[in-house]
Amino acid sequence: MAAREFVQPSTRPCQAELGNDLGGAPKFDYEFWHDHLRPLGFNLKAEVLEYPEGMPGDIGLILSWK
Repeated sequence: MAAREFVQPSTRPCQAELGNDLGGAPKFDYEFWHDHLRPLGFNLKAEVLEYPEGMPGDIGLILSWK
């Protein structure tokens, strides 16, 4: 069985503050969301978009609202 079959995406929110471990453009994006969009009701979710050779690859930041 390939490693890819064991990796399941999580739908649970991350318990740690995402902004603490980021740098560069992702950190800017997170801080912009936190300071400007979150108060307006927008949500931010980080998700692994692909698993090349069973390992996490590209990560996407997904912005949503209710």
